[in-house]
Order: sequence, then C-alpha cells, then structure tokens
Amino acid sequence: MKRYTRRDIIPITLDLIAAAWPKVCRGGLVTCASHEPAIAGALYQQLWKLKKSRRMTGPPHIECEAATWSDTELLVPDGRIDFKLLYGFEREDYFSIECKRVSSTDSHLATEYVREGVGRFTSGKYARGHEWAAMLAFVIDQDLVASATFVNARLRTLGSETFLVGHVVEEKSFGARDNLFRSGHHPPHQRRHLNILHLYVSFN
Repeated sequence: MKRYTRRDIIPITLDLIAAAWPKVCRGGLVTCASHEPAIAGALYQQLWKLKKSRRMTGPPHIECEAATWSDTELLVPDGRIDFKLLYGFEREDYFSIECKRVSSTDSHLATEYVREGVGRFTSGKYARGHEWAAMLAFVIDQDLVASATFVNARLRTLGSETFLVGHVVEEKSFGARDNLFRSGHHPPHQRRHLNILHLYVSFN
C-alpha cells in the first residue's frame, strides 16, 4: 500500500478543488454574498460528491471544521480549521486548508486573511510543526487577478507578523495552475520552514 506524504496530498487536493468549485458556483446554495462557513460547507459537500463519482477510495479523507491543538498536551482543542485532508493513521498525517473571503478593494478582508488566516498557521494554532499548509481565498467581487494582487500585497506588508521569508511567488511545482501562490515563513517556535499555498477562486 502506498505511503503518502503531506506533499503527495497537495496536487490531489488541488485537482479536487478545481473540479468541485464550478459545481459550488452552479449549485445555487451559496453566492459571493454568503458567509465563509457556508461557502466552505458547500465546497465540502461537492468534494465528497466528486470523490464518490470518481470512485476514489484512497486519500484524502476530508474533514470540515476539524479540531486542532496548538499543543499536544492540551485536553481541549483550541482551534477549528476549515479543512483537514487526512492521508494516514498518525495524528499529524493531514494537510490543512483555511478559507477566507477576499476582494480586490476591501482592506479589512485582506487584513483578516493575513491575521486570522495565515497568522493561525504561523502562530502554531493550526498545523503546528507542518511544512505545508494552504489558504483558500473566496473572491467575492469576481476580480480574481486584482484580488490576488491586493491580498498578496497585504501579506507582504504584514510580513513581520507572520515571519514571512522572501517574496510571495507564483507556485509552479504542482503543475500549471492559475492563481496559485506560495509564501514562506519561519516561525520561531518551528524548526521546519513553513510553506503556505494561496489559492484564489471566484464566483465567475
């Protein structure tokens, strides 16, 4: 049986999101005006439907609003992440995705994306000790390219808060994908470099 790694799960996850997201947009249950948990929930439903239609019996197992612990000794989870993509039987065998609404002009949403999204990874609240994680940006004004430019700029501006290392760059190592970026971080509590993917999707 194949032994998966966290990096192995990333292209599988990206492919699933790329196929499921248009179904979310056409489904009519959520719109760009919907709250983020509802949008994430609609995507969760479509991801599982897609796995079933493709007869995917292997990883990832998808969990929504899954518990997280910033310290393994805590008795009660101190966070809930939007998606956990599980690929093994050990406690840390998962890939994390946090979702946020963004636009090309809303400074509040951009700041929230960094502080309440990226910051939850770099603080250790989510995926502590992991080398890969992801943010999924729901673009609510349909200007996908401008939104990615705007939010990535805010990520750079607030880089000291998330221990940003280097520049936010287009991510190409998982194949040809539009609107996928990567930022690198080195939180003081973590020995390993943390790579965070940033995937932007719109309601077009």
